[in-house]
Formats: sequence, C-alpha cells, structure tokens
Amino acid sequence: MRIFKDHIRDDHTNSTTSYLLDGLYMIAKNKPDSDYRKLLNAFSKSFVKLEQQGNALFRELDPTKTEVLIENWERDLGIPDTIFDNNGTIEERRNNVLLKLASLGVQTEADFIRIAGIIGYDKIQITTGSEAGIFPLKFPFVFFGTAKEARFTTFIDLPSELGLNVFPLPFPFKFRATTNVALEKLFNILKPANVRFIYRYIL
Repeated sequence: MRIFKDHIRDDHTNSTTSYLLDGLYMIAKNKPDSDYRKLLNAFSKSFVKLEQQGNALFRELDPTKTEVLIENWERDLGIPDTIFDNNGTIEERRNNVLLKLASLGVQTEADFIRIAGIIGYDKIQITTGSEAGIFPLKFPFVFFGTAKEARFTTFIDLPSELGLNVFPLPFPFKFRATTNVALEKLFNILKPANVRFIYRYIL
C-alpha cells in the first residue's frame, strides 16, 4: 500500500530541471556530467527518501498493516485495558485495534452482532426482554417484575459449547478463560448503562 509511486533519483532530478528556466545559462541542467546536474541529482536523494517515508507513514496509518505505529494505535484506543492486552503477536495486536475501532459508536442490535462476528461468533441471537416476555413463552422463560424491567433487558444467546463453566460440566473439568469472557466484558462496556444483558449459552 502506497500513496506515491516509486521514483529513482534521476526521475526527481528530471522533475526538478523541468521547473528551471531554459536558455543559454541553463544548458548544464540537462548535461549528465555537469556539476550543476550532479548538484541537482544530489538534492534528489532527499526527495527519494521523503517519498519513501511518505509511503511508510501511509502504510502505518492502516491498522491492518501497521507495525512501527502499533503502540500509537494502542495508546490512542486505551489498550491495554480490562479486555485487551498488548502482549500478543503483531497480528493479534492489530486485531485488538480493529475490534476496538469497530466498537466505537455501537448502538443497535446489528452493531452488536457485527462486533460478535469480528471476534468469531457467527452464531449469535439477540432478543429483547419485551419479546421474550410475551405469550406464547418459550422455555426457558423469564418473568419480569415490571414492563420497564422487561424493556431494558436483553438476552444474548450464544452456542452452548462456548459457555464458560456452565453446568452440567464433563468431569474432570478445567477452569480457564475463553474468548466468550472477552465478548461478555466488551458487550457490558458497550451496552447502554440502563440496559441489562443476560448471556445464555443455548444455541
């Protein structure tokens, strides 16, 4: 990925001479062995370097390609935090940056489904409490104390095999962190403050 085409020193030298006046006193600008041409060619080395640095900076501004500026991306997005760290490979750190960027401005149901898809949760359903609390009820069903409580409750249904220590567990079982914990933490940060998310591993 680049913003400028690659040019050699002679290309830049020719470009510079094209802006200089023509005439008897400027003949030397086009003579390869003249001191004036050599001076212009020496200046062109800086133009080549500037062009290369411009392309490198443009590449670093792409979070999917960044290497040198990965720490800048992480710092600007508040990484590390309670969900993401910066101890992984460069690919993992880029993915964290992309996910953090994607989570900015999340509001709708489609936004949350898109975020889950980025993590790798292709199988996810979101149901509001108002939908879950009307007849006919589907088992397992949830009773709400008030209509307001139902309106501000949302169910996040995920594949059952991704549940963390959800009984019944095969014995012997191991307690360990899984990616769904990161999803729950991220969703809990992104959700409106007055909404409660209930995670069910039932799909």
